[in-house]
Amino acid sequence: VGVTVLGGIFNRLPLDGYYSLENCKAAVGSYFDQFKPGQKAFGFIPEVPEIAKSREKNTEENSDGNNVLDMELEQANKFVSTFEEHVDVDSIIKAARDH
Repeated sequence: VGVTVLGGIFNRLPLDGYYSLENCKAAVGSYFDQFKPGQKAFGFIPEVPEIAKSREKNTEENSDGNNVLDMELEQANKFVSTFEEHVDVDSIIKAARDH
């Protein structure tokens, strides 16, 4: 007995280009419709430029005397905000409940 996969969340998608969020949303949505009718793409999260290179940035800024914890909390809040905006959390909960 394993874990049932209800769907997926796709992240770090660029806004432009061949692998853009909108292109991936269309392709992945079509894939789920055709081949995974019992599963769902719950969300597509764009790349968040403010946190894309956060490890490098935090190390550099820490050497300048800035508070790393404050920067990391700000970045985490930005990601959570972006996640809430682009992921259908209610559908995830409903799918889990219905399974």
